[in-house]
Amino acid sequence: MSRFSEIVKQDTPRLVIKYKHEAGNEMFDWGVVGELPSLSLVGYIVQLEREIQAKLYIEEHDCPEPALVVMWNTKDREFDWFLHPDIPLDPLVGMLELVKTNVLTTYIIRQSQQVQKTAVLGLDGRPIRVMQ
Repeated sequence: MSRFSEIVKQDTPRLVIKYKHEAGNEMFDWGVVGELPSLSLVGYIVQLEREIQAKLYIEEHDCPEPALVVMWNTKDREFDWFLHPDIPLDPLVGMLELVKTNVLTTYIIRQSQQVQKTAVLGLDGRPIRVMQ
């Protein structure tokens, strides 16, 4: 069994970017399996983009499916990645940028919702009304 198969079998949290080439068009779909820490994922996407652009592709990162799979190791709190060798790298880096933007946008929206729920409390423990 390959290293990739072992990790997927454990139902590891992961980002999956699937690739297909139809009628001259490069098409990507993406999704997340499980829970991934947003800021760690964004930071790793930046690192991964540099590795891909520098063509630091290592054979042990082969993915048997036409996809890029970024796995989150919850025990070591580290990412690892697997890439199918037939995926063109330039459009993949563009897709990673879209994923990164989407993850950041979702994170910012969640943070702003948290801030809106936060209230300044007075000495008596009740929210202070802010005049606008």
